[in-house]
Amino acid sequence: MIMVKMLAEMESTDHNKEILFDSGILPPLLRLVSHNDVEMKFVALKALQNLSTLKKNGLEMIRQGAARKLFGILFQHSLPSSSLSEHVAPIIMQLAASTISQDTQTPVSLLESDEDVFNLFSLVSYTVPDVRQYIIQTFYSLCHSPSASYIRNKLREVCI
Repeated sequence: MIMVKMLAEMESTDHNKEILFDSGILPPLLRLVSHNDVEMKFVALKALQNLSTLKKNGLEMIRQGAARKLFGILFQHSLPSSSLSEHVAPIIMQLAASTISQDTQTPVSLLESDEDVFNLFSLVSYTVPDVRQYIIQTFYSLCHSPSASYIRNKLREVCI
């Protein structure tokens, strides 16, 4: 717990974030996000937020399934998860921003299904203002990513 707390609170250079990520920090952090202890989840989420500010890490987090776990937390509507959503939403926004102007031949998509688009959009209407803002920024980023036309079409369906 102490090491994860240090990782969550320390200011790192992009180079250090890349080294930590390449050293395999993601799987243990994802296990901690699934932990029963809420404080452990908060600390792991803060560490993920710090690591996800680097675009390369964000894309790799999506590839390794971190987004699926984060969406699982965000889409739960229970009381403890509402405070967790305030920690999850900025990470998802950073993951979405990492999908803009990808250098890879196979684009990485944050939202894997129509259900993901609809569930995320539905949170706009009944979440706290900070989470709502992050979700709107997530959609803004996604509308500038390689999956932009898909996202825009799905949003049109939701609004009709």
